[in-house]
Amino acid sequence: MTKKGRISKVELFYIENNSSSMSAEEIASDLGRSVALVKKHIKNEASSDGGPTVGSLMARKDDKGVVIMTENASTRADEIIKQSNPVTNRKDIVTEIKKNV
Repeated sequence: MTKKGRISKVELFYIENNSSSMSAEEIASDLGRSVALVKKHIKNEASSDGGPTVGSLMARKDDKGVVIMTENASTRADEIIKQSNPVTNRKDIVTEIKKNV
């Protein structure tokens, strides 16, 4: 019987370190978790590129409370937007005040 609830830090560590040498089915049976849950975590781990975040690329002056977007931060934000799935149908979001006559 599989465990229910969140994956613990120990289980996450086990999945991350053994995903390259063991199959998802073997890891799931060792941990007593479902195969789908293990595959989901392996997929999420592979999709995170580990690159710098947009926030870490910002220029900051903490003593003055100022944050400025640098060129690198802007480029990284554009890359992230291109990778995500944009919403194509926004008719329910946009409201027309006057219809064109």
